[in-house]
Amino acid sequence: MNPLFLLFSAAYADDILIPHFFSKSGVDSATLSGFETQMVDELRRLGANVVDPGMLEGEYPAFTNNCYTSQVCVERMLERDGAKMIVVASIDTGDVGYNVSLRYFRKSDPAPLQVLVEKDLSSEKMNDFWVSAGQEANVLFEMLPAITEVQPRQDPKVVYINPEPIKPQAKPKSLDDDTRLKGLPKKLQDDYLNSPFGITEWLKVQRIRANNVLVEIHLGVSFGDVVRRYDTRIGLTPQLQTYGIYEYDSWISGGPGVNMGGSIGYAPTWWLETSIYGGVVLYQKELSTGWEVQEEAGIVIEEDEVNYDPTTSAVGHIEPRIRLYMAPSGPVKPYILGAAFIRIFDGYNPPNLDAVEYSPRPGGVHVGATGGIGLAFDSYSPVGVFLEIPYTYLLNAADYSRLDISDNTPGYTVESTPEQLNYTNQVIAFKVGMSLRFQ
Repeated sequence: MNPLFLLFSAAYADDILIPHFFSKSGVDSATLSGFETQMVDELRRLGANVVDPGMLEGEYPAFTNNCYTSQVCVERMLERDGAKMIVVASIDTGDVGYNVSLRYFRKSDPAPLQVLVEKDLSSEKMNDFWVSAGQEANVLFEMLPAITEVQPRQDPKVVYINPEPIKPQAKPKSLDDDTRLKGLPKKLQDDYLNSPFGITEWLKVQRIRANNVLVEIHLGVSFGDVVRRYDTRIGLTPQLQTYGIYEYDSWISGGPGVNMGGSIGYAPTWWLETSIYGGVVLYQKELSTGWEVQEEAGIVIEEDEVNYDPTTSAVGHIEPRIRLYMAPSGPVKPYILGAAFIRIFDGYNPPNLDAVEYSPRPGGVHVGATGGIGLAFDSYSPVGVFLEIPYTYLLNAADYSRLDISDNTPGYTVESTPEQLNYTNQVIAFKVGMSLRFQ
């Protein structure tokens, strides 16, 4: 071959031709035009010289939309001055998207350099396809200057391209993927092995509590022995000498007391949760004081009493707790509650009078046994809510009663004592709260 001809060809062969795309199934012209523009824009972005479909339609009106099916069209357009490569395309509708076929031809060779085929591309994936197709065309275009002789004819290389990266195949699932799986019922184990989720996502979807650390906020009301009352009376002689002291201190039935607190716990398995609760109970505290003067045994000549307005006091509340869950998974989990109840309370310091001095009462600690029921509501997120009804029986909350009469006044007693109200040694609460689960 003449070297001058090769030099002349290399100098002018610098255009990529993009004729109108072809559609057998009737993809509308506006859609085809949009795809043509994406291809042209990508090639121009890469720095290639492109002759677009509009210009070629003006120069070759006889081959407007059928270059994909006409070898004559391909050869005629490649005779254009400066043409080095032509890309023809066919686009049809598939089952769920578009089926696309592209053929790349160079000058002086009737066989395509390469064929790109892709099926069932959605409209969104078509954008990535034209980027890939444009890049492939540009690579072939850049390689052509090194080809000075017509190469032996070969069957075209068909490349199936996918704009999405190929994801590595996940390893087969097994019950060894997480220690929590082996403690679950077989039905749930099978559900995991057959689910499309990985272990972390599956545990969230199923709301499995095993190996979770839980932080909770509690709020509620209590009824029963949640009111503390202290009554004291002083008996005096006409000379204002104390002859008798009466005291009665008890937790009596009433309510509501207001519960506030929080807990932190850990669930070693799906069915067991241990925690420690700490908080306060705002309860009613009542006080009455009085005195009387007796001239003789049983003859009261003067008396007085003061019933103070009830005040609100805070009682410390501690509970080591366990919960036994009835369901291993799902958004709703009923449970049974058990706890050791500890109540820490303060004392009384009644106001004294000039001639009367009342005895104070110390604080103390009550212990009890608690049982109850509840429902936990777990969401997909770590946030959940719960409601529960704990019942407590107090083991050491007996009332305190005292009546001391001086040996110098035999037969005397304190007459004006108030009624001793009932106590039950029982407390029942209704609580709601919010929980945070950490896997």
